[in-house]
Amino acid sequence: MSGRLGRLIYGLVAGVALVFGSFAVALIALEVGLRIWDGKPFAPINFVDLEVNSIVNPNNVLARFDDRLGWAQVANRSWQGIYTFGDEGIRMSTPQTGPLQQGAILLVGDSFGGGSEVNDADAWPARLENMVGTRVLNAAVGGYGVDQTVLHAEDLVQRLKPRMLLVETNLAFGISLNRMSIYSGAPKPYFMPEDGKLTLMNEPVPRGVSHSIDIGWERSIFGYSYLVQYMMTRLNLLQWWISPALPTRFALSNAQAVEVSCLLMRRLGELRNSYKIPVALVFQHGALDGLEATLSWEADRASVTRCAEQERLPVVDIHQALHNVFQEGGAAAYQQLWVMHDDGRAYGHMSAKGNELVASLVFRQFFSPALSEANPQRSEQ
Repeated sequence: MSGRLGRLIYGLVAGVALVFGSFAVALIALEVGLRIWDGKPFAPINFVDLEVNSIVNPNNVLARFDDRLGWAQVANRSWQGIYTFGDEGIRMSTPQTGPLQQGAILLVGDSFGGGSEVNDADAWPARLENMVGTRVLNAAVGGYGVDQTVLHAEDLVQRLKPRMLLVETNLAFGISLNRMSIYSGAPKPYFMPEDGKLTLMNEPVPRGVSHSIDIGWERSIFGYSYLVQYMMTRLNLLQWWISPALPTRFALSNAQAVEVSCLLMRRLGELRNSYKIPVALVFQHGALDGLEATLSWEADRASVTRCAEQERLPVVDIHQALHNVFQEGGAAAYQQLWVMHDDGRAYGHMSAKGNELVASLVFRQFFSPALSEANPQRSEQ
């Protein structure tokens, strides 16, 4: 009896081992075959780490590492027939690249100023260019906080010598980014406020943030498999697979982030005085903000706006215009201002129509139609 039981157990174990062994051999064969097919090296690469540190990946299509700003736009690159970038990562107003020129209007900001999700000609700086009749250099970079935007302005004004500087920010997002030393896996510069002064931290910005030990045991092990990476990509699960490994680290409180924004208004005032050019601000908002008559973070907006006014920086804030569209036209009219996702359930960036609204507001408040060139006017807030 015991002999038969032993043979039964042995046979069961051998069968299970054969199944698992065969499965392992098949997986190894698939791993090897996929690497050969896609030209991936046979090296110990953790593909999750590679995605997390995409800013330092030379194959990144649109962004590159920058040791002062954290990341910057790749220069002289077109993508999917939608985005065209020229020198300095400036977004073109048409699909053709051209040389940059001094004496233009310079815009710095984030993805809302950059015109994410719309064609080159539909970004609001391109629309503004047509209205004003003067070249608008769109140097906005997705994911920038107020801190990076001002640093970017200081760098570019010196080199491009514009006739006017427009500083755009999705204000709630921009203030929030001021708090962070790492945003979604990418290290960034940030300012520490103390006694009314700013100290720049993360200077220079470190190149990478994640190591396998930081991303959880599953991704530490299976991240080395190109087969897993391939399957996650084909099943449209790559974002789910990578997201838990994308750290965001806060270095400041919200109150400190607002203080940083206010002190940066002073730096913009100093920039204006040093180069003797007009500097104006454009405060944009996410779609959900426009549904509210009074913002839940109204105190923060009021503080930053007050600081801008103290520095004699004119401001156009699009919140009221957004809310007016919602009040007067309802959800259907309001959604036309946005690129909608998930069958109309999720808001993206502003649509071509939304960008046209912003360009019209900026044109009316900052420029004289009679002159057809930059002529900033004090906005009435």
